[in-house]
Amino acid sequence: MNIGTRVYGLGVAAMGVTAVAFHALAPAHPPANDALAYAEAAILILASLALYLPRASAAGGLVLAAYFTLMALVSAGPPLVAKPLVVGSWEDFAELVALATGGVVAYALAPSARADRAALVARAGRLVFGLCLLVFGAAHFAYAKYTASLVPAWLPPGQMAWTYITGIAQAAAGLALLSGVRARLAAILLTTMYGLFAVLVHAPLILASPHVRFNWNELFETLALMGVAWTMADATAHRVDRT
Repeated sequence: MNIGTRVYGLGVAAMGVTAVAFHALAPAHPPANDALAYAEAAILILASLALYLPRASAAGGLVLAAYFTLMALVSAGPPLVAKPLVVGSWEDFAELVALATGGVVAYALAPSARADRAALVARAGRLVFGLCLLVFGAAHFAYAKYTASLVPAWLPPGQMAWTYITGIAQAAAGLALLSGVRARLAAILLTTMYGLFAVLVHAPLILASPHVRFNWNELFETLALMGVAWTMADATAHRVDRT
């Protein structure tokens, strides 16, 4: 099994555990009651565990792709329709869609996936993820002040500089994935950047405020997105996605 799929599964499973611990999923999607939170957490955890089993990995990827797509439509879709000119609405939608692409590519990389179908699915996942990265890049500029506040103050050349650098980096990675030009290199660099986000941004927030659900969810979502980027690199390396 590919490392990217393992990292993606670990991040998503941890999101499920967080849902159980705090009785809810992401702050943007509060379930109506604890029973629903536990049911959704069970889907995330069980489907993620399936990714670690060769015979079940394809099914696990499809379940996660379907789940996050549904959440994008149900949870982030209405605010996007209501406020289509607000970048934040697109960002919330793109985050869930990006997580869905992780399941899509995990399916394509599964041993049981048919080669011809896997190539088409992986290519579609790469293109959709590329669009999501353009949204992430735009969000860094639209909410530059907030993004800068998350950057460690001690990190040169400055908080605002890193806000713009990482915004441009995500947009550039998105263009690379959309065009297929240096797509694997872009996916590798993006994987590294998300790993640094987890260590330098989200881990310190948890150490400072371990009781805040948002901090845990952001860390594990970043880990899952790191896995998504890694699966893109894996798909190219294993020639599942040839273009």
